Amino acid sequence: MEHWSIHHATLGTLRGHGRRVLRVGKRGSTEVPLGVVPAGALVHFQEGERLEPGDPDYPVGAARALVQLGRKDEARKALARAKKLTETHARFAELEAALR
Repeated sequence: MEHWSIHHATLGTLRGHGRRVLRVGKRGSTEVPLGVVPAGALVHFQEGERLEPGDPDYPVGAARALVQLGRKDEARKALARAKKLTETHARFAELEAALR
């Protein structure tokens, strides 16, 4: 069974609008504004992390959604999980600043 709607969930920016979105589906075929549904994004990232525990993008995405939800302690734990998987990530500095 293929879990493409979760496996391929990524964060991105709508071109020209600067809106952060959750892209779900093969090649980001469905875009949901993240500001509207951070709890929904969190569910997808948590499931992605469960399915692919070696991919740091999932705990990073979870941390970003948790920051938006004001759940900073949980976001710190998600960031720590990501840092165990990789030393560098494009979103680490952003998350560290948000968690100060």
